[in-house]
Amino acid sequence: MHLPPPQFEQVESGIGYAQVRVTLRNHIKQRTVWVDADVTRVLGENLASNLTPDEKRVLNFVAEHGKINVTQCHRLITTIGKWHAAKKLLQQLVSKQLLVHVHSAAVERDAKAHYVLPEAFRKNGKKGAAAQSPV
Repeated sequence: MHLPPPQFEQVESGIGYAQVRVTLRNHIKQRTVWVDADVTRVLGENLASNLTPDEKRVLNFVAEHGKINVTQCHRLITTIGKWHAAKKLLQQLVSKQLLVHVHSAAVERDAKAHYVLPEAFRKNGKKGAAAQSPV
């Protein structure tokens, strides 16, 4: 992965035990390349090239985990200030037909509502994770 090696630090306590701290460093530029590559693999180069970095991050999350809800999106995209902005981002991906909104029509505010990749993209997802998500 071309990452720096982990840093280990041991701190002795006066009570007879030791603590070990491991620091794992990453390379943000390389990580961005990996995220973009994952989205490209799932959607294809033509679709992925027209996405914003936030859209790519959300779609990569869905490909990895099978689904996403608004709260998860809000936590994932740290540049989004409000929960409603996260919901708007997800709805934009629905309007682009890159996500499907799964919810109960019988409930106005469905706590189990989430978003998944459309069936056409699920077969290309990482390790089949998205393919296991029920629609």
